[in-house]
Amino acid sequence: MTKRRQEKARRKEQKEDEEEEEEEDDDEEEEEEEEEEEEEEEEEEEEDDDEEEDEEEEDKDEEEEEEAVNMNTVRGCISPVITTAAAATVVVVVVAIVEVVVVVVVVVVVVVVVVVVVVVVVVVVVVVVVVVVVVVLGTAA
Repeated sequence: MTKRRQEKARRKEQKEDEEEEEEEDDDEEEEEEEEEEEEEEEEEEEEDDDEEEDEEEEDKDEEEEEEAVNMNTVRGCISPVITTAAAATVVVVVVAIVEVVVVVVVVVVVVVVVVVVVVVVVVVVVVVVVVVVVVVLGTAA
């Protein structure tokens, strides 16, 4: 009977050992699963962070593109303004030159007219003086 009891005790111990091993295996599996879940969560967080960074970079790129388009638009608007301003400056200079020429011509014409009038007046005065002298000398003689 002692052998049976010993054998039962041994079997009992083996069962207990097997149960303990199974529990340890279950604990290890649970730990591994938890570790895997933690790793997956970390990977998901990293992916989310990467996605956020990508979105931020895309936003920055879009802003830079908009700024570049705006600068090109400004440049496109400034170029015609500069061209128009240059043309207006040329027109103003040409008009100023024409005005100066017109003023000089008018002054010359006025001077010529005055000279002609003076010459005519001098001729008339000389003729009148000659006529008066001839009439006075003719009546005196």
